[in-house]
Amino acid sequence: MKKNGFWLVLLGGVFALCLGCALLLPRLASPGLEAQVIQHGQLLHTLALDKEQSLTITAPNGGSNTVTVRGGQVCVSHATCPDQVCVKQGWVDSAATPIVCLPNALVIHVQGGGGNVDAQTN
Repeated sequence: MKKNGFWLVLLGGVFALCLGCALLLPRLASPGLEAQVIQHGQLLHTLALDKEQSLTITAPNGGSNTVTVRGGQVCVSHATCPDQVCVKQGWVDSAATPIVCLPNALVIHVQGGGGNVDAQTN
């Protein structure tokens, strides 16, 4: 029974360590990451991803997008466009996947952090 107790304690410790890492790592934002909010080819805002914030961008066509930054990621949390593709894109934290809202001519690029990812597939 002593051998089994050792292995149970060891496996429990490894499990607790893995669980702690899985919960902590997504909360750590890469230093220097920022989201550039561009509309009609003009830079409107640069948002640091290490600071929680939210802002609403109004398009010339009357539409609007709410951009939210939380936990080192950025998303469009609300949009008035009919297709909602920008909202369905979800949270983004790398330059590999920009967020685009064509009806409101909005593009959000993540930049910085020194990552070397060129593309992403879903």
